[in-house]
Amino acid sequence: MRRIFLNWMAALSAASLLAACGGGGSGDSATPTTGAAPTQAPTSIAQAVTDQADLSALKAAILFVDEGSDDKLMPQMAAAGDKTLFAPNNAAFDKLAEEMIGPGSKAADLLKPEYKDDVRDILKTNMMVGRMLQSGMTNGASVLVNLDSGSASSASVSSSSSSSSSGTATTGTSTTTVASTSTVSGSTTTSSFSITITIANGVITITDGQGRVARITLADILTGNGVLHITNCVLMPPKPMLGKSIVDVAKKTASLSSLVKALDFASNNNDLVRLLSKRGTYTVFAPDNAAFDALAVELLGAGKTANDLLVPANKALVRGVLQYHVLGSVVLKAGIPLGKPIDPVLEGHDIFKIDAVGGKVIITDGRNRESQIIATDIKAKNGVVHVINKVILPADKNIVQTAIALAPEFSILVKAVVAAGLTETLSGPGPFTVFAPTDAAFASLIAELKTTPEALLANKPLLTKVLTYHVVHGLVLKADVPVGVAVKTVQGDTLTVDAEFKITDQAGRKSGIVKTDVLTKNGVIHVIDKVILPKL
Repeated sequence: MRRIFLNWMAALSAASLLAACGGGGSGDSATPTTGAAPTQAPTSIAQAVTDQADLSALKAAILFVDEGSDDKLMPQMAAAGDKTLFAPNNAAFDKLAEEMIGPGSKAADLLKPEYKDDVRDILKTNMMVGRMLQSGMTNGASVLVNLDSGSASSASVSSSSSSSSSGTATTGTSTTTVASTSTVSGSTTTSSFSITITIANGVITITDGQGRVARITLADILTGNGVLHITNCVLMPPKPMLGKSIVDVAKKTASLSSLVKALDFASNNNDLVRLLSKRGTYTVFAPDNAAFDALAVELLGAGKTANDLLVPANKALVRGVLQYHVLGSVVLKAGIPLGKPIDPVLEGHDIFKIDAVGGKVIITDGRNRESQIIATDIKAKNGVVHVINKVILPADKNIVQTAIALAPEFSILVKAVVAAGLTETLSGPGPFTVFAPTDAAFASLIAELKTTPEALLANKPLLTKVLTYHVVHGLVLKADVPVGVAVKTVQGDTLTVDAEFKITDQAGRKSGIVKTDVLTKNGVIHVIDKVILPKL
């Protein structure tokens, strides 16, 4: 899950987006009207855009992105070859500006140099290769868009409708198959998404890559090189865009001022600030000011505050901690992989995990400290922010060091690891999953084998065989433990874990997993109440 996972103050719920884009206004007709047949049809879609007064914002946006570009959109819409344009009206662009930039914004506010690349991708998402007439649209038809394929992305159309499932549209002079339609998006940040057509009670709507719904208010404006449909909402790809960057919004949020200072301080030639300001897809778990003050007390002592952390001797530490809070993809609250290892920007195995506990969303960091997510899905143009109430820290101990720190619970285990000569191995890079018996579990084994602690620790071959049977290659958190499946251990024999999280060993003996997911720098520990045995 490395970098899985990297839209802020302008966040809107799905319901509000539907209302803004799909609900329509009093000026929207329930059933889209068909474009009036002029005395002479426009020679091209480009001419139709120019001729329609209600598409002046669209025209302005196209001319804006074409200026200084080698990949001009207006000439493409004037060129020969069938095309379809879902043309957002002026009100649609005003709505988009309010969604992305803020209340009171207008279409013209989108035409800023810093938005040019995003506006281009948005416009291309509304353009399609192939002629799609209203008569060829079927309920449930889905255009699958692959944005990774470049400037002429491929797409396929399927339909849940039993009739006209091919999406074939017939005109007076030709027949066009909708399945050949493709988008013209140049984005490479999202692999694929679907634009879905819905027809209900005569209303035709299109759901875009962000789940926003556009209604066709005027259909089938025929031109010499295709067809244009006017919509009340701009179709968007699924990536965050426009608006303010993560850094911009953090600077405007009083409770995140310590985070902003830390980013400035820990950057090398402003690299961290630039990273979270540029185009991209990031998730940031942002500690609030109180969290930074608490960290200062934890690391430096009573009376210290966040500012005391920002001294040259701490730069490497602060930089690593900040990187530990950043994922390389957008992970909204609904998409958090609960219980799974989450691997942030840092190299190595510096994971953390997130669980839902009693209605709260809790992060367990590499040092097994807990932080609560107190605000979620704050969207920015380059990602999403979740605010947390405690700074999370990457692991600073390996498996052996963690076992020692948990003494006296694992004192016999630590002695056994040393006696078997496994300290170096279990301190290595791993990752390893260790089922760690408690001292009580070892005491029970000693009685079972009718031996003494001294004799057991002196029997290196037996110790090595038993201890390596408790180790599995790879990182296996509780959520990923395979139930009822034979798991091969480092020793070579297998064990199985049942639905009650009890381990059955090679002798048919059972051991209960009493604590899970103790995170370390090179793996994870699960605590067990009975030593498990391979074939002896």
